[in-house]
Amino acid sequence: MFDEDVTGRSKQPEPIEDAAGDGVQIGEQSVQVGDVMTLVTLVKKTMKLLKTVDKKVDQLDGRLDQLDGRLAPIEEFVKEAQGKEAEVDEAEAQGKGKSQKRKRSVGKGKK
Repeated sequence: MFDEDVTGRSKQPEPIEDAAGDGVQIGEQSVQVGDVMTLVTLVKKTMKLLKTVDKKVDQLDGRLDQLDGRLAPIEEFVKEAQGKEAEVDEAEAQGKGKSQKRKRSVGKGKK
């Protein structure tokens, strides 16, 4: 039984044509003409979808460019506003320091 098993495994499978003649079996894989047509159709659909995705990515890229163009002036405005706010805060801080000195001097003068 062992020898028969070894002999059976050593044989190479022969290509077998289907009764219809539209497929070939090689080894354990079977390729049918219908399978090839299905694969061709699948590849065509995939390519069509890839083109659609490519168009959508281009549209998104254009929208992002528009947003970048709108964002730059806004960022500049915010920087200017922050700079002005810092100047106002600094001026208020200096103003409070002077008013505190005046209050102290006024307070000393009354006593």
